[in-house]
Amino acid sequence: MPEVERKLTTILATDVVGFSSIMGRDEHGALLALKHSLELIEECIRAHKGRVFGGAGDSLIAEFSSPSTAVLCAVEFQKMIATRNRDCPKQQRLWFRVGINLGDVMIDGENLYGEGVNIAARLEETGKPAGVCISHKVHEEVRRSLVLPFVDSGEQNLKNIDQPVRVYHLHANDQDSDASRADRSGEERRNKSASSKPAGKPDHTLILRAFSFAGDEEAEFLARGLRDGLLSSLSRHSAIGLIREQSALQLDADFVVKGSVRARGGRLRLTFSLIEAANGTQVWSERYDRQSGDVFDLEEEISRAVAAAIRVKLKDVEFERLRNTSDDELSVADLLSKSAAYFTHGPGENDKIEASLRAALAREPENSMAMAMLSFCLHRGFEYSPLAPPAETIEEMSSLAERAVKLKPDSYFAHLVVAVLTQDLFGDFERARQHAEAALDANPDLLGAHGIMAIVECHIGEADAGLAALQQVMDVSRDDPHRFRHQRELAVAHFVAGDVETASKIIGLLVESDPLMERNILVQSALLWLRGDTDAAVSVGRQLREKQSGLSGLTKRPIRFGRADDDARFEKAFAAIGLGKQ
Repeated sequence: MPEVERKLTTILATDVVGFSSIMGRDEHGALLALKHSLELIEECIRAHKGRVFGGAGDSLIAEFSSPSTAVLCAVEFQKMIATRNRDCPKQQRLWFRVGINLGDVMIDGENLYGEGVNIAARLEETGKPAGVCISHKVHEEVRRSLVLPFVDSGEQNLKNIDQPVRVYHLHANDQDSDASRADRSGEERRNKSASSKPAGKPDHTLILRAFSFAGDEEAEFLARGLRDGLLSSLSRHSAIGLIREQSALQLDADFVVKGSVRARGGRLRLTFSLIEAANGTQVWSERYDRQSGDVFDLEEEISRAVAAAIRVKLKDVEFERLRNTSDDELSVADLLSKSAAYFTHGPGENDKIEASLRAALAREPENSMAMAMLSFCLHRGFEYSPLAPPAETIEEMSSLAERAVKLKPDSYFAHLVVAVLTQDLFGDFERARQHAEAALDANPDLLGAHGIMAIVECHIGEADAGLAALQQVMDVSRDDPHRFRHQRELAVAHFVAGDVETASKIIGLLVESDPLMERNILVQSALLWLRGDTDAAVSVGRQLREKQSGLSGLTKRPIRFGRADDDARFEKAFAAIGLGKQ
């Protein structure tokens, strides 16, 4: 028997949504519409060097040598079909689903067979009308070359496919169009309100204009590098859909990001702005003045800072959109967006966040992101308190975070939450580092994970290097939701580095800026004693116990250290002011 010839190729499958129903309403018109639409699609496939090798009736299957070409072809012909639909009677409008897979196939003459083809067909069935559904293999190939707002929908069990396939969706631009209504289930209709967004759809779409520059070649190089770095950083966040100016997908962006680089005499001025596309209103801008130096380090620093600022600003927009809407009227996706927006507004809103996240989990008990966010929310709820969290609360937050990682091992946020809990609640710095590293593998620009890495370095590495890294993390974003913990840990890290004076000053400023955050007052009392201000330390400790009648050496919130001698020094201070472990 001759050996079967095989090859690795990209398969595109497309089919009309609900064609039988359309035929039932207008048979002749439907056939004319189908013929015209398929001609458009086949022409587009040929223009992108693809080859149609199968199909029946209202479907086509084609192959492409390049995953990027296949995706661009699908995006382009979906745009062509949408244009055609706008220009024809409503009863003759057709909407296509598209599935694209990269896989091994068997060759039989002009035909292709095998699981690579079957998965493409199943992805098409999973896809959304007027959208594009791709496999993880395709996404890995195109995510750097094509900045399109694909949404990670996790692993899916596809019919007659043995192993789950991780799926990514590129949705139709108009989610309230005929395309969306053609495939919207009753459950989705019940969950959708005037203020809701469909599950998996980005909260906002951005287009990054080419950054302008003035000066020498370094300015041009930096402008290009900053834009690429910002695209890379923002593309890792599913709540943000990115559109390249040269993208074949001409979606209407919600916001426009502009930037400029000016260089003169060794000085650099970098300016960025976020503009609401609908009315041209500038909603955020920032200027960074720097000296010429290592361009790559500068690219990383500034692109990370700008991305963080944009994410916070977009969360503010979501906050205003959703804050006054009842949880019962919101989809699960909007409940998560609402909670994420609250996170940037400080721990004071934790009760509202917790209610929204518990509502989300009541509807979707296996939602990994909801679990991780609730765990983080519960942890934040004790940021103000000098008392240790109850054992049952520690158990719940730990269980939620560990379960979130198990359900979605590549979730950078779930890994980050485990890292935070492991360091702050249990003092296991090595395991915290492991989860922070896992988070950074998935998202190298995740500030919270960089913060954990810096804290770990302060305690079980080089304290000076850790201090510099932690300060840099804090400098990137003043609105980072982890800033409360980072500020306190910065004071503790200075103590670890042997600078009790600076540690005491930092914690003093924190207490002055927010006297209700009594956990900081607990740290302050010990640092005052260690600095030699024994009377002030005793006074602060006494006042704190008066405010918190249940506070004692056994109930206080532990301060975690990587080295036993640092822990012993702090406990000696606590014992001296009446908060020892006796």
